Amino acid sequence: AAQVLMITPTASNPAVTQGRPFVFRTCLVDTDQAQVMASCAVKDMGLLAGAVLFDAGDAYSRGLAGYFRDFYTSLGGRMVLFEGYPPETKDFSGLMARVRASGAKLLYLPNFPRALRQQMVQARAAGFSGVFMGADSWDEDRSLHALAQMQGALFTADYYPGGVSARAREELDGYAAVLGEPMDKNTVLTLDSVGLILAAAGKARSLSPADLREALLGLQGYEGLTGHITFLPEGDPDRSVHVLKVAQGRTELVKVVERGQPQ
Repeated sequence: AAQVLMITPTASNPAVTQGRPFVFRTCLVDTDQAQVMASCAVKDMGLLAGAVLFDAGDAYSRGLAGYFRDFYTSLGGRMVLFEGYPPETKDFSGLMARVRASGAKLLYLPNFPRALRQQMVQARAAGFSGVFMGADSWDEDRSLHALAQMQGALFTADYYPGGVSARAREELDGYAAVLGEPMDKNTVLTLDSVGLILAAAGKARSLSPADLREALLGLQGYEGLTGHITFLPEGDPDRSVHVLKVAQGRTELVKVVERGQPQ
């Protein structure tokens, strides 16, 4: 209401920008990544019996779970188990036993790394042999990718570190050298958000929120560390969804789906 410009690197819920002309985001929208992952499950891999476990107390987890279920079933998948768990849960063994008994061929886990470690270990211990699938939260702690139980899992991501431009690679390597470790994706998206604001201010030559908003919308193909970014009128980025696979402790690119591309 005060026309204070906001740009968020990580808030992926569709409602964040809806009806808010001064709010922008640099990350993927949850509906886009849920649709792409559902399509991968049904169309690319033929996994027609799916299960979803989500944190019932977390809006990100709960929202993605619902979007995935809706897209998955609309494509012909059968949801054999859809269950939320309390935020304080640490023992998932009972839930995982139900997943195995359900006959699910995939388990979608739109959750955060701390819970994912336990969930994947306990799922395999319970005898679940299907495919793990997830979303961009899986990219927040890349040490998770070394987990033996995670190998072969698929998730959606804002970008693929191995596919960035030479300029971005040099800059990212420079930051990693100073920090002593690679930056997580939230940090890289934050740097892109700052870069976009600075570029818009330079273009507008003004700090007026209205002028900055128009300048942000006018930045076509801004070259950030995570790729080229162009804002749509609603403040969302025209960003591709990257499908990544965990293999041998690292991620590899499976495919890139452009926003709005038929699923």
